[in-house]
Amino acid sequence: RAQVLFLLRHALIGFGLAAVFVGAVLWSNAFGLGHLLLGAVGHPLPLLLLWFFPGLTMGSIQMGIAVMSLGDENMDSD
Repeated sequence: RAQVLFLLRHALIGFGLAAVFVGAVLWSNAFGLGHLLLGAVGHPLPLLLLWFFPGLTMGSIQMGIAVMSLGDENMDSD
């Protein structure tokens, strides 16, 4: 149970980072994406997909970093 919560917490951190990334893309209007996505009234799916797929990637990276850094605590005592 603790391992699942550990991975879930780090996956949510990755999805939070993806939300910040999507917010920055919308705010900066990079390549006109902000205007295009926010102008599509009634069509939230593209914005949702723009958040979900980077969130999946960043969540996986965050989980991998967290798992690989678990062994660092024992190496410091050597």
